Amino acid sequence: MAGDIEVLMYRKFVEFAKLLNVYLNHFPKHEKFALSNRIRNTAYEVYELMMEGQKRYLERDHRTC
Repeated sequence: MAGDIEVLMYRKFVEFAKLLNVYLNHFPKHEKFALSNRIRNTAYEVYELMMEGQKRYLERDHRTC
């Protein structure tokens, strides 16, 4: 069950990242590099935090069994 949630989260993030790249490519030229790069990096930081939270949740769940 927990594996299904991880796969779903991963798929949703991949869809989000693909759509984000489409939108970031349409930014105005003067904002395209600095701002879009910052947004992209923040999105990957959010993904890392999601995975870290998932790992902590799974560790806590395994300890209670």
